[in-house]
Parts: sequence; structure tokens; C-alpha cells
Amino acid sequence: MARDLTEAGSRRDLLARAAALLAGAGLATATSPAVSAKDYTSRREALDEIDRLAAACGMRLGALRGARPGAGVLVPRFLKALDRHRATREDVRRSFGLPSGVDPASQVGEAVADLPGLRQALDDLMIAYAESLPIYGESNVVSRLAIDMVEVSRLRTVIDLWAVAEAE
Repeated sequence: MARDLTEAGSRRDLLARAAALLAGAGLATATSPAVSAKDYTSRREALDEIDRLAAACGMRLGALRGARPGAGVLVPRFLKALDRHRATREDVRRSFGLPSGVDPASQVGEAVADLPGLRQALDDLMIAYAESLPIYGESNVVSRLAIDMVEVSRLRTVIDLWAVAEAE
């Protein structure tokens, strides 16, 4: 009987600690800054935004190609990956009866040849992929775009490694 009381006491203590932890987590969440996600209203809007962000990544990669040693090896591979992703998005557009997206080569603008800027551009692209997935409503489309999103994440990891290597 004494053993049962000790176990009950232990469980009560554990439950009390868990409740305090949960309450603390709730308080921390309530006081943290709000994070907002983009809710796309249409498939076209989502795909157009991804196209725009991918083009920005391409411009940054182009700027990086001539400005950094070693970029000549990575940049063509990155651009080839972004081109494959664009082909996937064009397939998705056709499957939904949407017009073609904007050709990234037609997008011109100034881009700084810096790794932090490219990292942020890749983050923005990856987030746009993630936020857009619910709008498509078809598992095969979501799967194809999620695969591209994961590849963008891998590209971003390579940029992180590159930045670390340059810092050493």
C-alpha cells in the first residue's frame, strides 16, 4: 500500500510538472512574435510566385558565377536544377489548364553576388513551395512539387557549406 502511494505521489508530481511545462510553453507562444504564412487564393497565383522567386534565385546565381571562385562548378548545376523545377511547374500548369509561366530568362534585374542573399532567396523559394502545397488539392501534384522543394533545401545546404568554407 505504501508503494502505491509513493507511485501515486510520483505520478502527481510528474503530472504537475507536465502541466507547468505546458502552461509555460503556452505563455511563451503567446508572447512570441506572430509568424504569418501566405495563403494562396489560386493555383496560378502560387505557381506565379514560385516562378518569380525561382527567377530571383537564378539572377543571384548568375551574379555569383562571375564574382566567386569555384562558382563555375556549382552555378550551372544549380541552374539546371531550377530549370527542371520550372519544367515540373509547367507540367502542373498544363494539368490544371493554366497558362504558361513567365520565362525566368526574361526576368532581368540587379542581383548582388553574395551567399547570404542567395541563401535568403532559396529560403524564400522553399517557403513558397511549402505554403503553396495545400492549394493544389491533388496528391500527385503535391508530391512532385514537394520533391522540388526538398531539392531547393539541399541547394540551400550547399550554400551554407560554401559560406562556412569561405569564412574559414
